[in-house]
Amino acid sequence: MIVLTASAAFEEQCKSILKEAGVNSYSFYETKGFMDFPNDLTNDNWFATEVDETTSILFFAFVKADKTAIVFELVDHFNKQQETVSKVHCVQLDIEKSN
Repeated sequence: MIVLTASAAFEEQCKSILKEAGVNSYSFYETKGFMDFPNDLTNDNWFATEVDETTSILFFAFVKADKTAIVFELVDHFNKQQETVSKVHCVQLDIEKSN
């Protein structure tokens, strides 16, 4: 199983990555992402909050190893082109048993 997570701004790019890799079936979820900042960073900025909340997305797909490798290559290529701090994150989860 492969999981992609990213800022909601990258939804279409994630779909394109999966399509280009030949992943035709996947699940998609909108979720909230949180980043907890240390107090010393927020104390110096009147407008900062201790927890930053962002709209994020998750894609899940059961894929074979050959397609997993393609997805990782495409995500790496996409991330190298980005000038933003936010990136697309990709993980592979091995499924031991399934029905």
